[in-house]
Amino acid sequence: CNPYCEIFCEGSKLATPTMRNTTSPLWNSSFIFYRFSTNKPIIIKVYSYRPLCRDTYLGEVGIPAPLNYEPTLLRVDLACKGKTDEESVRGSLELYVLTDDNLLAV
Repeated sequence: CNPYCEIFCEGSKLATPTMRNTTSPLWNSSFIFYRFSTNKPIIIKVYSYRPLCRDTYLGEVGIPAPLNYEPTLLRVDLACKGKTDEESVRGSLELYVLTDDNLLAV
């Protein structure tokens, strides 16, 4: 597995580096989004990079990120949305989220 994440927030998209040959990646990446609405979730989609084929979708999660003013550790289940309405848990993500309305605090 060569996992990487795409992070979506209010029309912006950023991605982590691809980690090679691991099922337990540690990205240690930071991202800053300027948000207009703190009630909209941040979406994280996880894929496995495949050099000659289309990347494999591994799952996704919506992260609620209300104002919290300090880094908060979140552990969330990664769900795989298939062709049916059912979702299955495919792993978990652990991340820190900080939402602040003071631009100088970040």
